Amino acid sequence: SSGINAEYGQAAADSTVMAHVNTEVERWRRLLRETEERVREAKANNRVLEQKLDATRLDADKKVLAELTQAVVDKDKQIEELKKELDEGYTQMQLMEEFAEELHASEAVRETNQLDK
Repeated sequence: SSGINAEYGQAAADSTVMAHVNTEVERWRRLLRETEERVREAKANNRVLEQKLDATRLDADKKVLAELTQAVVDKDKQIEELKKELDEGYTQMQLMEEFAEELHASEAVRETNQLDK
């Protein structure tokens, strides 16, 4: 009879331990599921943030490209203006050269006329 009571007591203790173990296992499973859900949410948020970052980079690249394109247009205008100034300067130089030649020729004529007198 005492052996049966000891076995019954042991069985009750084992049952209590197993119930506690089962409760802890379920608690850890629940925590694991919750953690896995948070990880999935964090990954989804990361994907959204990466997409936003890519879009921001693309916008920044477009802005830089637009700024560089405008800079090229501005430099092209400046080059055209400088070419125009250079052409005007060349034309002025040719006119001055022609004027100098005419002046030199008229002086030579005047000297010749004076020699003839």
